[in-house]
Amino acid sequence: MHRVRHSVRDDSLAQLVSSGDVMRTPRQMSLQKELDASSVVDGTMDGIPTSFSPALPRTTPFGLSLMESPSLIMEDVTAPVHSTVMGDATLDVTSAALLADDDPGVRATQVLFSEFINIMVAHPSETQVWEELEQYERVCCQQVDALAKLIRKAPRHCANFTNTQKVYQQLLSERNTWRLLGSLYSERLRDDTSTKDSPMMDEKPTTDLNVVTHLYDTNRTVREAQIVIDWLEKNAADDFDSKFYDRVEYFGDTHIAWENTLKTLKNENSGVIQPLKGSRPLVTSLDPDSSLRQGRPLHDLDQEDEMRLLRCVFAHVRSGQVAAAEDLCIKAGHQWRAATLEGWRLHHDPNPTDPSQRQPIAGNPYRIAVYEEGLFEPYALSRVVPAFRKGKNIHRRRSQIWMSESLKCGGDVFFDWKGVVHHEFVPRGQTVNKEYYLEFLKRLREAVRRKRPEAWTNKTWMLHHDNAPAHESVLIRDFVAKHETTIVPRLPYSPDLAPAKDVWKAVAWRIASDERLPVYERAIYGALCGHLQSVLSVCNEWQDVLWAYTHTMVDQWVEEKLRAAATHLRPLHPLPKDFPEEKLSMKGVFEAVECSPEVQKQQGKNPYHLLQKYLILDEVETLLQEAHVWLGDGLAPHLLRCLTHLVLFLRRIGRITQELEHLCTDILEACVKESIERGDVEQVAWYTSVLPMWLQVEWYARFLHNITDDHHRRHALQLAATVNLDTHAITSAVVTNIRLSSNIRDPEGEMVSETTAEDRVKISAIDWLLYDPQQRVEALRQANALMRTFLISRKIGATRALFNKIPSDSVNVIMKEHEAESGSSNLPPHAANTVREYFCIRTFLDAQDAFTDWFDHYHQKRPTAPQKPALGSGFSQQVAYEQTEQHYKGDMERWNHTLKLITKTASDRLYNVLLFPEGGWLMDSVLDDQEPEVTGVSGADESGEVRPDTPEPNRAHHLSVLRSIYIPQVTSLLQNILHSTQNYKECIQLADIVASEQHQLYKAFGSGELQRFLVKLQETSRELLDRNCDALGYPLK
Repeated sequence: MHRVRHSVRDDSLAQLVSSGDVMRTPRQMSLQKELDASSVVDGTMDGIPTSFSPALPRTTPFGLSLMESPSLIMEDVTAPVHSTVMGDATLDVTSAALLADDDPGVRATQVLFSEFINIMVAHPSETQVWEELEQYERVCCQQVDALAKLIRKAPRHCANFTNTQKVYQQLLSERNTWRLLGSLYSERLRDDTSTKDSPMMDEKPTTDLNVVTHLYDTNRTVREAQIVIDWLEKNAADDFDSKFYDRVEYFGDTHIAWENTLKTLKNENSGVIQPLKGSRPLVTSLDPDSSLRQGRPLHDLDQEDEMRLLRCVFAHVRSGQVAAAEDLCIKAGHQWRAATLEGWRLHHDPNPTDPSQRQPIAGNPYRIAVYEEGLFEPYALSRVVPAFRKGKNIHRRRSQIWMSESLKCGGDVFFDWKGVVHHEFVPRGQTVNKEYYLEFLKRLREAVRRKRPEAWTNKTWMLHHDNAPAHESVLIRDFVAKHETTIVPRLPYSPDLAPAKDVWKAVAWRIASDERLPVYERAIYGALCGHLQSVLSVCNEWQDVLWAYTHTMVDQWVEEKLRAAATHLRPLHPLPKDFPEEKLSMKGVFEAVECSPEVQKQQGKNPYHLLQKYLILDEVETLLQEAHVWLGDGLAPHLLRCLTHLVLFLRRIGRITQELEHLCTDILEACVKESIERGDVEQVAWYTSVLPMWLQVEWYARFLHNITDDHHRRHALQLAATVNLDTHAITSAVVTNIRLSSNIRDPEGEMVSETTAEDRVKISAIDWLLYDPQQRVEALRQANALMRTFLISRKIGATRALFNKIPSDSVNVIMKEHEAESGSSNLPPHAANTVREYFCIRTFLDAQDAFTDWFDHYHQKRPTAPQKPALGSGFSQQVAYEQTEQHYKGDMERWNHTLKLITKTASDRLYNVLLFPEGGWLMDSVLDDQEPEVTGVSGADESGEVRPDTPEPNRAHHLSVLRSIYIPQVTSLLQNILHSTQNYKECIQLADIVASEQHQLYKAFGSGELQRFLVKLQETSRELLDRNCDALGYPLK
């Protein structure tokens, strides 16, 4: 997966949000410094900047959101979201109001089809599949951002943007699908055998972080569930700005919690009249539990602000941005709430054996304030000054980014019930040892003297800190005893284990279960402690419900592992009574999600959610079966494109078995069909190339069927060659398809002699085979087949037009190509028969042309004899007649001369048909016994390739029909010519030719044709008898 490099981090924590390197504005930076100063809480006071090296033998791609630790190397699960290249300037060129009449979002996203093709082409290698997925996600992100801006610019309630909204939701879901796909399958295909079976680490006692790390490294179920959680949180984070408009910062910029209630209480104490106060009594104190404890409400405006804050905090938690939620609480004046959000973090102390070499401690060791019964009874809480410290590690979650170094900024806050007494940051590079802590206590005492003079004078203030080594050193004890400072001890804890985490979970569970609290407040703590029902109460969408269940599932596995593996210094607090006894599985999660009322309210099944479900469960077969069902119902173009590239990805990584190939093929075929309907040549070519070989020819031939422009035809063939399609088989198939299209009736029964528009389309189709000289024999074969059809239908004109389209040098080209390929000048049987048939048709057409010329000359061009003048006509008329008669005689002489030539030509050409050499007209001279018999008409073998030597089942029948039609016809035409030109003897000799066993022309005659032939012979014989000749034309003696 893609690695993201870190830029050099600035020393100031205020320049970065804790969840990632997001730069802030100068005003936000200065504000952040104040917020961090007021929220830095941790009692160990040892936050030192440091660097670290990988502590694990293998990096893991999963997101471990419970273990933010600098001892781990972190890797991203999902492809980084690149910023969109389509800015506002592009959208401003054309106003959305002007585009509202044609739903522009649908048209604008058509570019995705081409972009996906380009991405697929640019990543042909098996090792580039992950980069390919990143690019798919990137282009979807660009389109989602562009559509979001377009929708925001559209007029309100614009009905024409309905489809744009649908496309936006589709692309949003598709973006999430590609993100999930890359995250899950990069983990599933990773070679992690070296760590899957690794034994439990030997160090005793271990830390919570190490325990859970080992759980993630050895348990694929938990690891993949965490990937799903990170994926859902990333999706929510990306959509946070577009979906969450009720932001706290939009309604004020105060840092005081419950300021309206505070002002009201101050006014009451000052005796100021408040006419708008209302009749309800408000709380009298402003500690976090005052409303519940006193049963009184806050000010109405404060309640509204609090609900808004809780909704926003939960939205951040739902987006995996707990640090942002803490910052928001601090900004709103709820520092205590920010501290409570730290309780879920796993504790890890990397230096339990050598306290002198202190390394940053990850996690919050004080997840709640533990007040055990009787602990504080001897003291008044108002006199206690506890030390509370928070350290921020500037790094991302291990599921988001690689880390090469880590910075930690620590600070300390000492406060009592009145507020902050003293706070300061630990200088960079400073180790919090006993000497540093001694100087710090001196500055603290001075702050107590200035800010709490009464407690200082009476020596009633007490210091509350933990049992860290620096705090328990002799130097500090002597200093405390010298100045008579009372120490309030905390519960002892192990530096290797998270102290009181079990108690924190129990308290958080009780908050999540308390129905008196707002639903969003319960959901916040429920999400952190695994209380499912409290989270579900605010989940209204499929992704939210899935996040709640999956988060709970991981919490159950982690809790079980921690309680089974940890060695605690005290008995653990029992789990809540309603804590689930059985752990969830991902399959059980989806079963529960589908039964959720929130999900059932959504109309219909979201296909993208089903895709994501089956990908998470790794049920590829079920996914393909479900997608195959969708094909019957019709799929949206973008969903079909997504399915297609999903299938191609699964095929490339070896997830498609042979048994599932037919399902994949149907999906790919549907995509090709959709591309054909869009008319995009490039898409059709590339999508066809991923089909099985036996379907490539069929589908690309379908696409080429309706392309008539010569330039477009050449471009389509060039693209087919680019993607390694068999262009010879394709062009042969497309000509065959066009030739046989609309040919439902028997051509023998069609007697329409005119050339129709459909005939012209079929004639034009032969051009597909004339681009490549190597296909000239196939072009001749297809042309012969089409001419046979035309001749059977008596379409001599269409036959002649098709014959003229064939280049005159075709036979020479065929001979040269064959000789260049095989080195022999002898054509194979199929090619020889094709050439012979071509010559037969040419001979027939020449005979037809010759007879037409003869007929036209004999009947249309014969000179007309001049009419004799009437009796008694004048001398001038008589002279004119004689001159006309002289011209007539000259014309007749020329006509007779021409007639003899035309008759000779016509007779010879008709004889060429009747006496065609080597077997006769339209008779194959060479029989190819090796040609297999097939029943199809496309001439395709099992591999899908259309072979030029594949015989056509109707060819022999057509040849026989043509002989039965045109042999008698040619004989009759020749009889007419010979009889009309008084070549009676030659006319009688035709009987010998027809009856000859050498030519066997009589077999082509039916009884009717033979009877008509004999009748004409009878007429010729009579003419001979009238001329004193016998019936055979010989003179009588």
